[in-house]
Amino acid sequence: MLRRIALIGFAAAACTGREGGITAIGGNPSNATIRVVNAAAGGPVIDVLSNGTPVTGGSAVAIGASTSCFSVPASAPAVQIRTTGTSNTIPGLSLTLDPLTRYTLLMLGDAGTNRFVLLTDASTTPAAGRTHVRLVNSVTHVGTLDGFITASGAALATPTLTGLAPDAGSAFADVPSGARTVRFTATGTTTPVVDSTDVTLTSRASETLILAQAGGTGPFSLVTATMCP
Repeated sequence: MLRRIALIGFAAAACTGREGGITAIGGNPSNATIRVVNAAAGGPVIDVLSNGTPVTGGSAVAIGASTSCFSVPASAPAVQIRTTGTSNTIPGLSLTLDPLTRYTLLMLGDAGTNRFVLLTDASTTPAAGRTHVRLVNSVTHVGTLDGFITASGAALATPTLTGLAPDAGSAFADVPSGARTVRFTATGTTTPVVDSTDVTLTSRASETLILAQAGGTGPFSLVTATMCP
Protein backbone atom coordinates (compact mmCIF):
# COMPACT_ATOMS: atom_id res chain seq x y z
CA MET A 1 0.00 0.00 0.00
CA LEU A 2 1.30 3.45 -0.93
CA ARG A 3 2.03 5.63 2.09
CA ARG A 4 2.52 9.39 1.97
CA ILE A 5 5.21 11.16 3.98
CA ALA A 6 4.81 14.20 6.19
CA LEU A 7 7.71 16.59 5.70
CA ILE A 8 9.55 17.78 8.80
CA GLY A 9 12.41 20.23 8.46
CA PHE A 10 14.36 22.98 10.13
CA ALA A 11 16.30 26.09 9.22
CA ALA A 12 20.00 25.32 9.35
CA ALA A 13 22.35 27.43 11.41
CA ALA A 14 25.68 28.33 9.87
CA CYS A 15 29.08 26.87 10.69
CA THR A 16 32.42 28.36 9.82
CA GLY A 17 33.75 26.57 6.74
CA ARG A 18 35.18 26.81 3.25
CA GLU A 19 34.70 25.05 -0.04
CA GLY A 20 36.94 22.00 -0.37
CA GLY A 21 37.63 21.71 3.35
CA ILE A 22 36.58 22.85 6.79
CA THR A 23 37.76 25.29 9.40
CA ALA A 24 36.79 24.07 12.86
CA ILE A 25 34.63 26.41 14.90
CA GLY A 26 37.01 28.21 17.22
CA GLY A 27 39.91 27.60 14.83
CA ASN A 28 41.32 24.53 16.61
CA PRO A 29 42.75 22.07 14.03
CA SER A 30 42.29 19.20 16.49
CA ASN A 31 38.52 19.67 16.51
CA ALA A 32 35.70 18.11 14.51
CA THR A 33 32.35 19.77 13.76
CA ILE A 34 29.00 18.11 14.47
CA ARG A 35 25.32 18.83 14.02
CA VAL A 36 22.90 16.57 15.95
CA VAL A 37 19.52 15.82 14.36
CA ASN A 38 16.59 14.38 16.32
CA ALA A 39 15.01 12.07 13.75
CA ALA A 40 13.55 9.61 16.28
CA ALA A 41 9.90 9.67 15.20
CA GLY A 42 7.84 8.99 18.31
CA GLY A 43 10.91 9.38 20.50
CA PRO A 44 11.78 11.97 23.13
CA VAL A 45 12.63 15.64 22.95
CA ILE A 46 16.35 15.84 23.73
CA ASP A 47 19.08 18.01 25.20
CA VAL A 48 22.56 17.85 23.64
CA LEU A 49 25.62 18.60 25.74
CA SER A 50 29.34 18.71 25.09
CA ASN A 51 31.50 17.91 28.12
CA GLY A 52 28.50 18.58 30.35
CA THR A 53 27.61 21.98 28.84
CA PRO A 54 24.57 22.48 26.57
CA VAL A 55 25.58 23.23 22.98
CA THR A 56 24.08 26.13 21.02
CA GLY A 57 20.59 25.14 19.95
CA GLY A 58 20.90 21.96 21.98
CA SER A 59 18.09 22.50 24.51
CA ALA A 60 14.71 20.83 23.94
CA VAL A 61 15.51 19.63 20.42
CA ALA A 62 12.18 18.41 19.07
CA ILE A 63 11.67 15.59 16.59
CA GLY A 64 12.66 16.89 13.15
CA ALA A 65 14.87 19.64 14.61
CA SER A 66 18.60 19.92 15.12
CA THR A 67 21.30 21.67 17.07
CA SER A 68 23.50 24.36 15.64
CA CYS A 69 26.90 23.19 14.43
CA PHE A 70 29.36 22.81 17.28
CA SER A 71 33.01 21.90 17.65
CA VAL A 72 34.45 19.13 19.82
CA PRO A 73 37.95 17.67 20.34
CA ALA A 74 38.13 14.82 17.83
CA SER A 75 40.12 12.63 20.20
CA ALA A 76 37.68 13.01 23.12
CA PRO A 77 34.31 14.39 21.92
CA ALA A 78 32.39 13.88 25.21
CA VAL A 79 28.95 14.44 23.60
CA GLN A 80 25.95 13.51 25.74
CA ILE A 81 22.31 13.29 24.68
CA ARG A 82 19.66 13.37 27.39
CA THR A 83 15.90 13.28 27.55
CA THR A 84 14.91 16.92 28.03
CA GLY A 85 14.38 17.97 31.62
CA THR A 86 16.24 15.00 33.09
CA SER A 87 19.82 13.92 33.80
CA ASN A 88 19.19 10.60 32.04
CA THR A 89 21.73 10.10 29.27
CA ILE A 90 20.30 8.11 26.35
CA PRO A 91 22.57 5.06 26.01
CA GLY A 92 24.30 3.74 22.92
CA LEU A 93 26.28 6.76 21.72
CA SER A 94 29.94 6.13 20.90
CA LEU A 95 31.83 8.52 18.63
CA THR A 96 35.04 8.06 16.67
CA LEU A 97 35.92 11.33 14.94
CA ASP A 98 38.68 12.75 12.75
CA PRO A 99 39.88 16.34 13.18
CA LEU A 100 38.81 18.98 10.67
CA THR A 101 35.92 16.80 9.54
CA ARG A 102 32.20 17.56 9.49
CA TYR A 103 29.62 15.11 10.78
CA THR A 104 25.86 14.78 11.02
CA LEU A 105 24.81 12.72 14.04
CA LEU A 106 21.33 11.25 13.77
CA MET A 107 19.23 9.98 16.66
CA LEU A 108 16.81 7.46 15.16
CA GLY A 109 14.12 5.10 16.46
CA ASP A 110 11.34 5.82 18.90
CA ALA A 111 10.63 5.61 22.62
CA GLY A 112 12.77 2.88 24.19
CA THR A 113 14.57 1.90 20.97
CA ASN A 114 16.69 4.92 20.17
CA ARG A 115 19.89 4.40 18.19
CA PHE A 116 22.58 6.64 16.71
CA VAL A 117 24.03 6.90 13.21
CA LEU A 118 27.09 9.08 12.54
CA LEU A 119 27.45 10.34 8.96
CA THR A 120 30.58 11.93 7.52
CA ASP A 121 29.65 15.01 5.48
CA ALA A 122 30.80 15.98 1.99
CA SER A 123 33.29 18.84 1.86
CA THR A 124 32.51 20.32 -1.56
CA THR A 125 29.91 22.94 -2.47
CA PRO A 126 27.36 22.17 -5.24
CA ALA A 127 27.13 24.39 -8.30
CA ALA A 128 24.47 27.09 -8.51
CA GLY A 129 21.05 25.58 -9.08
CA ARG A 130 22.18 22.19 -7.74
CA THR A 131 21.87 20.46 -4.35
CA HIS A 132 23.77 17.51 -2.94
CA VAL A 133 21.26 15.11 -1.34
CA ARG A 134 21.85 12.07 0.85
CA LEU A 135 19.06 9.67 1.84
CA VAL A 136 18.78 7.67 5.06
CA ASN A 137 16.30 4.83 5.58
CA SER A 138 15.60 4.55 9.31
CA VAL A 139 12.50 2.34 8.90
CA THR A 140 13.91 -1.11 9.52
CA HIS A 141 10.80 -3.18 8.66
CA VAL A 142 10.52 -1.97 5.04
CA GLY A 143 13.84 -3.50 4.03
CA THR A 144 16.23 -2.09 1.45
CA LEU A 145 14.85 0.77 -0.66
CA ASP A 146 15.63 2.78 -3.76
CA GLY A 147 15.12 6.55 -3.64
CA PHE A 148 13.83 8.73 -6.46
CA ILE A 149 14.18 12.52 -6.39
CA THR A 150 12.26 13.91 -9.35
CA ALA A 151 10.18 16.78 -10.60
CA SER A 152 6.67 16.68 -9.15
CA GLY A 153 4.58 14.00 -10.84
CA ALA A 154 7.40 12.66 -13.01
CA ALA A 155 7.37 8.97 -13.92
CA LEU A 156 9.84 6.77 -12.09
CA ALA A 157 12.66 5.43 -14.25
CA THR A 158 16.22 5.36 -12.91
CA PRO A 159 16.57 5.73 -9.12
CA THR A 160 18.58 8.64 -7.81
CA LEU A 161 20.08 6.49 -5.05
CA THR A 162 19.84 2.71 -4.73
CA GLY A 163 20.21 0.03 -2.08
CA LEU A 164 19.23 2.13 0.94
CA ALA A 165 19.74 -0.34 3.78
CA PRO A 166 18.18 0.50 7.15
CA ASP A 167 20.18 2.89 9.35
CA ALA A 168 22.80 3.65 6.71
CA GLY A 169 23.44 6.87 4.84
CA SER A 170 23.75 6.87 1.08
CA ALA A 171 26.33 8.73 -0.96
CA PHE A 172 25.47 12.28 -1.95
CA ALA A 173 23.66 12.67 -5.28
CA ASP A 174 23.84 15.90 -7.28
CA VAL A 175 20.29 16.94 -8.19
CA PRO A 176 18.49 20.10 -9.36
CA SER A 177 17.49 22.54 -6.62
CA GLY A 178 13.95 23.77 -6.03
CA ALA A 179 10.70 21.85 -5.72
CA ARG A 180 11.25 18.11 -5.98
CA THR A 181 9.34 14.96 -5.04
CA VAL A 182 10.96 12.16 -3.04
CA ARG A 183 9.64 8.63 -3.46
CA PHE A 184 10.86 5.29 -2.17
CA THR A 185 10.43 1.87 -3.76
CA ALA A 186 11.54 -1.63 -2.87
CA THR A 187 15.00 -2.04 -4.41
CA GLY A 188 14.84 -2.96 -8.09
CA THR A 189 11.22 -1.85 -8.60
CA THR A 190 9.48 1.34 -9.67
CA THR A 191 6.29 0.92 -7.65
CA PRO A 192 6.36 3.36 -4.71
CA VAL A 193 5.88 1.90 -1.26
CA VAL A 194 6.41 5.29 0.37
CA ASP A 195 5.52 8.58 -1.34
CA SER A 196 6.15 12.16 -0.26
CA THR A 197 4.88 15.64 -0.67
CA ASP A 198 7.16 18.04 -2.52
CA VAL A 199 10.34 19.21 -0.80
CA THR A 200 12.26 22.37 -1.61
CA LEU A 201 16.01 21.87 -2.05
CA THR A 202 18.28 24.85 -1.50
CA SER A 203 20.74 25.83 -4.21
CA ARG A 204 24.40 25.13 -3.33
CA ALA A 205 23.44 23.28 -0.11
CA SER A 206 24.07 19.69 0.96
CA GLU A 207 21.03 18.10 2.59
CA THR A 208 20.20 14.83 4.31
CA LEU A 209 16.66 13.44 4.00
CA ILE A 210 15.76 10.83 6.62
CA LEU A 211 12.79 8.50 6.18
CA ALA A 212 11.29 7.84 9.62
CA GLN A 213 8.22 6.18 11.12
CA ALA A 214 6.94 6.23 14.69
CA GLY A 215 6.77 2.80 16.27
CA GLY A 216 6.94 0.96 12.98
CA THR A 217 3.21 1.47 12.41
CA GLY A 218 2.60 5.22 12.52
CA PRO A 219 2.70 7.68 9.63
CA PHE A 220 5.93 8.08 7.70
CA SER A 221 7.84 11.34 7.96
CA LEU A 222 10.75 12.82 6.03
CA VAL A 223 13.15 14.74 8.26
CA THR A 224 15.38 17.22 6.44
CA ALA A 225 18.78 18.34 7.69
CA THR A 226 21.22 20.75 6.05
CA MET A 227 24.92 20.01 6.35
CA CYS A 228 27.18 22.54 8.04
CA PRO A 229 28.80 24.64 5.29
